[in-house]
Amino acid sequence: MSHIGKTMNDIYLSIDLDYWRYLTNPNESSFDLLNVLSSINIDTTVVNSHEKLLASVNNSKCTTLINVDFHSDLADDNPELEFNEGTWVNFVKWQTIGNYIWMYPNHFQCVENQGGLCHCENFDPFVDKYCGWKNVERRLGYIDIFNEYILNNIKAIGITTSYDWLGDEQFNASYLSKLIKCGKKQSVRNKIGNSFNHKIKLKDVV
Repeated sequence: MSHIGKTMNDIYLSIDLDYWRYLTNPNESSFDLLNVLSSINIDTTVVNSHEKLLASVNNSKCTTLINVDFHSDLADDNPELEFNEGTWVNFVKWQTIGNYIWMYPNHFQCVENQGGLCHCENFDPFVDKYCGWKNVERRLGYIDIFNEYILNNIKAIGITTSYDWLGDEQFNASYLSKLIKCGKKQSVRNKIGNSFNHKIKLKDVV
């Protein structure tokens, strides 16, 4: 585990379902991840576009943001930066004291081919480090989330369905949003593996 991983606490876990567009590890199932998270009884906010999580992140009183996402959502440190789904991480109000970790699915597609990068070519916040955050890091895969230390320190969860980016994960997002809209705690073992037994706040899921 990295230096950030050893020191982070009060974690906000952000998950964008577009993560599953290009997997390096085919064993990283969205159902498996949602199954684990559904068992730890943490308030979850669901939105249809990532920037809509900002208020939830800002109000969370967390000090670490983990973003499981095909895109980094971290752009240039520019005072004139436009706020949108690809820059919202730059607008987290506690970033100067916080850690940001981007967990991405495929190194070639996301980094080498730059498909997941949201910054300009002349500035890489994960290399140059100066981007407003105290610490930034990127990691291939989300396996570290299953670390007991990380699971025990997750304080809030945000899920973004991102229909425009999904590809093959369209079913996952559709099923997830329908389940939440119904507000049911019924078992979904055949789909996700457990009941959503924690409080879910629905924001603009369509």
